[in-house]
Amino acid sequence: MKDHQPIPIALQVVAALFLINGVGTLVGMLVLLASGSVRIDFWVLGIPTFFGLRRFSIGWRTFALVCIWFGLIICPVAFLFGLFGSTPTHFKLFGIRMGQVAPIWLSVASVPMFLFELWQYRVLTRPDIRALFFAA
Repeated sequence: MKDHQPIPIALQVVAALFLINGVGTLVGMLVLLASGSVRIDFWVLGIPTFFGLRRFSIGWRTFALVCIWFGLIICPVAFLFGLFGSTPTHFKLFGIRMGQVAPIWLSVASVPMFLFELWQYRVLTRPDIRALFFAA
């Protein structure tokens, strides 16, 4: 049965990263709620994604792959905006604007993020890990 199979370390790391992102998003939503603003952010679904990946749920693996593909598309776009943009880039922490940086830093940050997304994609599509989700 697929519930008793050990979880590979790489899959545990990917699942934990989804959990961290989901909890961070939830904290940001609560911070904004405390300040009187309401924001619903679908990245909070990182929390159930964590549990779904650890249970080898095909649906949550698919959702995780869609999120990763979103990142793989956005990173090159952000890279180009950073190269050709002229206005400062704003960054937020828990939904609160913390500051701004030169646009080139968007390009600098998008390269490791792209590689990070690519690594997560590779983990979820590795034959040994993929087989865990499609085991009988």
